[in-house]
Amino acid sequence: MLVVCTGIGPVLPFGPGGVAWWCGLWAARMVGHPCPAAVPVASRRRNPWYATGRRVGTAEWAGRLRAWPYPGEAGSGESAAKPPPQWTKRGGSVRWEALFADLDAQWEALEAAELAVEVADRARREAGFLRLVDRLRPTVGHRLRVDVAGLPSAERGVLVGRLAALGVDWLLVEDQQRAETLVPLRSVLAVRGLSGEAAHPGHEGRVGARMDLRYVLRQIARDRSECRIALADGRIVNGTVDRVGADFLDVAEHAPGEFRRPRDVEACVIPLAAVAFLRRIA
Repeated sequence: MLVVCTGIGPVLPFGPGGVAWWCGLWAARMVGHPCPAAVPVASRRRNPWYATGRRVGTAEWAGRLRAWPYPGEAGSGESAAKPPPQWTKRGGSVRWEALFADLDAQWEALEAAELAVEVADRARREAGFLRLVDRLRPTVGHRLRVDVAGLPSAERGVLVGRLAALGVDWLLVEDQQRAETLVPLRSVLAVRGLSGEAAHPGHEGRVGARMDLRYVLRQIARDRSECRIALADGRIVNGTVDRVGADFLDVAEHAPGEFRRPRDVEACVIPLAAVAFLRRIA
Protein backbone atom coordinates (compact mmCIF):
# COMPACT_ATOMS: atom_id res chain seq x y z
CA MET A 1 0.00 0.00 0.00
CA LEU A 2 1.30 3.42 -1.01
CA VAL A 3 1.99 5.77 1.91
CA VAL A 4 2.62 9.46 1.46
CA CYS A 5 4.77 11.05 4.16
CA THR A 6 4.08 14.59 5.21
CA GLY A 7 5.32 16.80 7.92
CA ILE A 8 2.42 15.80 10.14
CA GLY A 9 2.73 12.03 9.62
CA PRO A 10 1.82 9.40 7.05
CA VAL A 11 -1.27 10.08 4.90
CA LEU A 12 -3.08 7.29 3.13
CA PRO A 13 -3.87 7.94 -0.55
CA PHE A 14 -7.58 7.00 -0.26
CA GLY A 15 -10.23 7.11 2.45
CA PRO A 16 -10.85 9.80 5.04
CA GLY A 17 -7.73 11.88 5.47
CA GLY A 18 -6.16 10.54 2.29
CA VAL A 19 -4.72 12.49 -0.62
CA ALA A 20 -7.88 12.10 -2.71
CA TRP A 21 -9.98 13.21 0.25
CA TRP A 22 -7.86 16.34 0.77
CA CYS A 23 -7.85 17.09 -2.98
CA GLY A 24 -11.64 16.79 -3.08
CA LEU A 25 -11.93 19.05 -0.05
CA TRP A 26 -9.65 21.63 -1.70
CA ALA A 27 -11.61 21.50 -4.98
CA ALA A 28 -14.90 21.86 -3.14
CA ARG A 29 -13.59 24.89 -1.25
CA MET A 30 -12.36 26.49 -4.49
CA VAL A 31 -15.76 26.25 -6.22
CA GLY A 32 -17.75 26.99 -3.08
CA HIS A 33 -19.05 23.45 -2.55
CA PRO A 34 -19.39 21.80 0.83
CA CYS A 35 -17.46 18.61 1.37
CA PRO A 36 -19.04 15.50 2.94
CA ALA A 37 -17.27 16.15 6.21
CA ALA A 38 -18.85 19.64 6.47
CA VAL A 39 -22.42 18.47 5.70
CA PRO A 40 -24.57 17.17 8.56
CA VAL A 41 -25.42 13.51 8.57
CA ALA A 42 -29.14 14.23 8.14
CA SER A 43 -28.42 16.22 4.97
CA ARG A 44 -26.26 13.40 3.65
CA ARG A 45 -29.09 10.94 4.08
CA ARG A 46 -31.58 13.19 2.33
CA ASN A 47 -29.19 14.04 -0.51
CA PRO A 48 -28.44 11.14 -2.91
CA TRP A 49 -25.29 13.02 -3.96
CA TYR A 50 -23.53 11.61 -0.95
CA ALA A 51 -22.87 7.89 -0.96
CA THR A 52 -22.85 6.13 2.34
CA GLY A 53 -21.41 2.77 3.16
CA ARG A 54 -18.89 2.53 0.31
CA ARG A 55 -15.71 4.10 -0.88
CA VAL A 56 -15.86 6.80 -3.57
CA GLY A 57 -13.18 6.95 -6.24
CA THR A 58 -11.44 10.09 -7.43
CA ALA A 59 -13.23 10.10 -10.82
CA GLU A 60 -16.63 9.61 -9.22
CA TRP A 61 -15.83 12.34 -6.69
CA ALA A 62 -14.91 14.77 -9.49
CA GLY A 63 -18.08 13.86 -11.40
CA ARG A 64 -20.17 14.50 -8.32
CA LEU A 65 -18.48 17.87 -7.88
CA ARG A 66 -19.36 18.78 -11.45
CA ALA A 67 -22.98 17.65 -10.99
CA TRP A 68 -23.41 19.49 -7.67
CA PRO A 69 -25.86 22.46 -7.99
CA TYR A 70 -24.20 25.84 -8.10
CA PRO A 71 -24.82 28.45 -5.37
CA GLY A 72 -28.14 30.20 -5.66
CA GLU A 73 -29.58 27.76 -8.23
CA ALA A 74 -30.83 24.42 -6.91
CA GLY A 75 -31.96 24.25 -3.28
CA SER A 76 -30.21 22.43 -0.49
CA GLY A 77 -30.39 18.67 -0.89
CA GLU A 78 -31.36 18.83 -4.63
CA SER A 79 -29.14 17.44 -7.34
CA ALA A 80 -28.65 18.89 -10.81
CA ALA A 81 -27.46 17.14 -13.94
CA LYS A 82 -25.52 20.13 -15.21
CA PRO A 83 -24.91 23.76 -14.23
CA PRO A 84 -27.62 26.23 -15.28
CA PRO A 85 -26.95 28.14 -18.53
CA GLN A 86 -26.27 31.46 -16.82
CA TRP A 87 -23.22 30.01 -15.11
CA THR A 88 -21.67 28.69 -18.29
CA LYS A 89 -18.97 30.70 -19.94
CA ARG A 90 -20.92 31.72 -23.04
CA GLY A 91 -24.51 31.27 -21.88
CA GLY A 92 -24.00 33.64 -18.96
CA SER A 93 -23.00 36.57 -21.15
CA VAL A 94 -25.85 35.90 -23.57
CA ARG A 95 -28.35 35.79 -20.74
CA TRP A 96 -27.07 39.05 -19.20
CA GLU A 97 -27.11 40.76 -22.61
CA ALA A 98 -30.72 39.64 -23.14
CA LEU A 99 -31.64 40.98 -19.70
CA PHE A 100 -30.03 44.36 -20.37
CA ALA A 101 -31.60 44.52 -23.84
CA ASP A 102 -35.01 43.87 -22.30
CA LEU A 103 -34.44 46.60 -19.71
CA ASP A 104 -33.36 49.03 -22.45
CA ALA A 105 -36.47 48.21 -24.48
CA GLN A 106 -38.71 48.78 -21.46
CA TRP A 107 -36.99 52.09 -20.73
CA GLU A 108 -37.35 53.26 -24.34
CA ALA A 109 -41.03 52.26 -24.38
CA LEU A 110 -41.60 54.17 -21.15
CA GLU A 111 -39.86 57.26 -22.54
CA ALA A 112 -41.89 57.03 -25.76
CA ALA A 113 -45.14 56.79 -23.79
CA GLU A 114 -44.20 59.79 -21.63
CA LEU A 115 -43.24 61.79 -24.73
CA ALA A 116 -46.55 60.95 -26.43
CA VAL A 117 -48.50 62.09 -23.36
CA GLU A 118 -46.47 65.30 -23.15
CA VAL A 119 -46.94 66.05 -26.87
CA ALA A 120 -50.69 65.45 -26.66
CA ASP A 121 -50.98 67.66 -23.58
CA ARG A 122 -48.94 70.42 -25.21
CA ALA A 123 -51.05 70.19 -28.39
CA ARG A 124 -54.22 70.61 -26.33
CA ARG A 125 -52.77 73.63 -24.53
CA GLU A 126 -51.67 75.24 -27.81
CA ALA A 127 -55.09 74.58 -29.38
CA GLY A 128 -56.63 76.57 -26.53
CA PHE A 129 -54.89 79.73 -27.82
CA LEU A 130 -56.05 79.36 -31.44
CA ARG A 131 -58.63 81.77 -32.83
CA LEU A 132 -61.03 81.39 -35.72
CA VAL A 133 -58.85 83.62 -37.88
CA ASP A 134 -55.85 81.36 -37.15
CA ARG A 135 -57.88 78.36 -38.22
CA LEU A 136 -58.98 80.06 -41.45
CA ARG A 137 -55.60 81.51 -42.45
CA PRO A 138 -54.23 78.40 -44.27
CA THR A 139 -57.42 78.30 -46.39
CA VAL A 140 -56.96 81.74 -47.99
CA GLY A 141 -57.28 81.29 -51.76
CA HIS A 142 -59.21 78.02 -51.46
CA ARG A 143 -62.88 77.22 -51.90
CA LEU A 144 -65.07 76.79 -48.84
CA ARG A 145 -68.67 77.00 -47.60
CA VAL A 146 -69.70 79.46 -44.93
CA ASP A 147 -72.98 79.42 -43.03
CA VAL A 148 -73.84 83.10 -42.49
CA ALA A 149 -76.61 84.56 -40.37
CA GLY A 150 -78.89 86.87 -42.37
CA LEU A 151 -78.40 85.34 -45.83
CA PRO A 152 -81.54 85.25 -48.03
CA SER A 153 -83.57 82.06 -48.08
CA ALA A 154 -82.71 81.63 -51.76
CA GLU A 155 -79.11 80.96 -50.77
CA ARG A 156 -80.22 78.75 -47.86
CA GLY A 157 -77.95 80.61 -45.52
CA VAL A 158 -74.82 79.17 -47.15
CA LEU A 159 -72.17 81.28 -48.87
CA VAL A 160 -70.05 79.26 -51.32
CA GLY A 161 -66.92 80.69 -52.88
CA ARG A 162 -63.20 81.36 -52.61
CA LEU A 163 -61.76 82.90 -49.48
CA ALA A 164 -60.17 85.99 -51.06
CA ALA A 165 -58.98 87.82 -47.93
CA LEU A 166 -59.03 87.53 -44.18
CA GLY A 167 -58.73 89.99 -41.31
CA VAL A 168 -58.75 89.83 -37.55
CA ASP A 169 -62.57 90.06 -37.40
CA TRP A 170 -63.78 89.68 -41.00
CA LEU A 171 -63.45 87.53 -44.11
CA LEU A 172 -64.03 88.26 -47.82
CA VAL A 173 -65.61 85.58 -50.01
CA GLU A 174 -65.71 85.76 -53.80
CA ASP A 175 -68.43 83.68 -55.50
CA GLN A 176 -68.56 82.28 -59.05
CA GLN A 177 -70.02 85.55 -60.41
CA ARG A 178 -66.97 87.41 -59.04
CA ALA A 179 -69.20 89.16 -56.49
CA GLU A 180 -67.45 89.91 -53.19
CA THR A 181 -69.16 89.49 -49.84
CA LEU A 182 -67.68 91.01 -46.68
CA VAL A 183 -68.68 88.95 -43.64
CA PRO A 184 -67.90 89.86 -40.01
CA LEU A 185 -66.67 86.84 -38.09
CA ARG A 186 -69.44 87.28 -35.53
CA SER A 187 -71.96 86.48 -38.30
CA VAL A 188 -70.29 83.20 -39.23
CA LEU A 189 -72.28 80.21 -38.02
CA ALA A 190 -70.15 77.41 -39.49
CA VAL A 191 -67.32 76.89 -41.98
CA ARG A 192 -66.82 73.75 -44.10
CA GLY A 193 -64.01 72.70 -46.39
CA LEU A 194 -61.11 73.61 -44.09
CA SER A 195 -57.84 71.72 -43.88
CA GLY A 196 -56.43 70.39 -40.63
CA GLU A 197 -53.78 73.13 -40.44
CA ALA A 198 -53.82 76.33 -38.42
CA ALA A 199 -51.63 79.44 -38.28
CA HIS A 200 -49.70 80.45 -35.21
CA PRO A 201 -51.59 82.87 -32.94
CA GLY A 202 -50.53 86.44 -33.62
CA HIS A 203 -49.29 85.67 -37.14
CA GLU A 204 -50.88 88.86 -38.55
CA GLY A 205 -48.50 91.11 -36.64
CA ARG A 206 -49.11 94.58 -35.26
CA VAL A 207 -50.03 96.10 -38.65
CA GLY A 208 -52.44 93.32 -39.58
CA ALA A 209 -54.09 93.56 -36.17
CA ARG A 210 -55.19 97.12 -37.00
CA MET A 211 -56.89 96.09 -40.25
CA ASP A 212 -60.21 95.28 -38.64
CA LEU A 213 -63.74 95.56 -40.03
CA ARG A 214 -63.80 99.34 -39.66
CA TYR A 215 -60.64 99.66 -41.74
CA VAL A 216 -62.21 97.72 -44.63
CA LEU A 217 -65.49 99.68 -44.40
CA ARG A 218 -63.57 102.95 -44.63
CA GLN A 219 -61.99 101.73 -47.87
CA ILE A 220 -65.47 100.99 -49.22
CA ALA A 221 -66.70 104.46 -48.16
CA ARG A 222 -63.70 106.06 -49.94
CA ASP A 223 -64.58 104.25 -53.18
CA ARG A 224 -68.21 105.50 -53.00
CA SER A 225 -69.38 102.04 -54.01
CA GLU A 226 -73.05 101.11 -53.91
CA CYS A 227 -73.60 98.32 -51.40
CA ARG A 228 -76.23 95.94 -50.16
CA ILE A 229 -76.08 95.60 -46.39
CA ALA A 230 -77.82 92.68 -44.71
CA LEU A 231 -78.89 93.17 -41.12
CA ALA A 232 -78.87 90.53 -38.42
CA ASP A 233 -82.65 90.05 -38.68
CA GLY A 234 -82.50 89.42 -42.44
CA ARG A 235 -83.58 92.83 -43.72
CA ILE A 236 -81.62 94.49 -46.52
CA VAL A 237 -80.44 98.11 -46.75
CA ASN A 238 -79.28 99.40 -50.16
CA GLY A 239 -77.18 102.52 -50.36
CA THR A 240 -73.74 104.08 -50.17
CA VAL A 241 -71.54 104.12 -47.12
CA ASP A 242 -70.75 107.74 -46.26
CA ARG A 243 -68.59 107.33 -43.20
CA VAL A 244 -67.60 104.85 -40.56
CA GLY A 245 -67.58 105.59 -36.84
CA ALA A 246 -66.24 103.68 -33.91
CA ASP A 247 -69.29 101.40 -33.75
CA PHE A 248 -71.70 102.56 -36.48
CA LEU A 249 -72.13 103.27 -40.21
CA ASP A 250 -73.62 106.32 -41.88
CA VAL A 251 -75.40 105.03 -44.98
CA ALA A 252 -77.10 107.11 -47.69
CA GLU A 253 -80.01 104.79 -48.46
CA HIS A 254 -81.43 104.82 -51.99
CA ALA A 255 -82.97 102.43 -54.50
CA PRO A 256 -80.64 99.90 -56.13
CA GLY A 257 -79.15 101.07 -59.45
CA GLU A 258 -80.24 104.71 -59.10
CA PHE A 259 -78.03 107.73 -58.87
CA ARG A 260 -77.55 109.36 -55.54
CA ARG A 261 -79.85 112.37 -55.67
CA PRO A 262 -80.57 114.43 -52.55
CA ARG A 263 -84.33 114.01 -52.90
CA ASP A 264 -84.00 110.23 -53.28
CA VAL A 265 -81.54 109.70 -50.42
CA GLU A 266 -82.42 108.94 -46.84
CA ALA A 267 -79.81 108.96 -44.10
CA CYS A 268 -79.53 105.69 -42.19
CA VAL A 269 -77.32 104.86 -39.24
CA ILE A 270 -76.52 101.17 -38.72
CA PRO A 271 -74.65 99.81 -35.69
CA LEU A 272 -71.71 97.67 -36.66
CA ALA A 273 -73.01 94.89 -34.41
CA ALA A 274 -76.17 94.72 -36.56
CA VAL A 275 -74.34 94.15 -39.88
CA ALA A 276 -74.58 90.49 -40.97
CA PHE A 277 -72.71 90.95 -44.27
CA LEU A 278 -72.08 93.53 -47.00
CA ARG A 279 -71.93 93.15 -50.76
CA ARG A 280 -70.80 95.57 -53.40
CA ILE A 281 -73.30 96.12 -56.22
CA ALA A 282 -71.03 98.13 -58.52
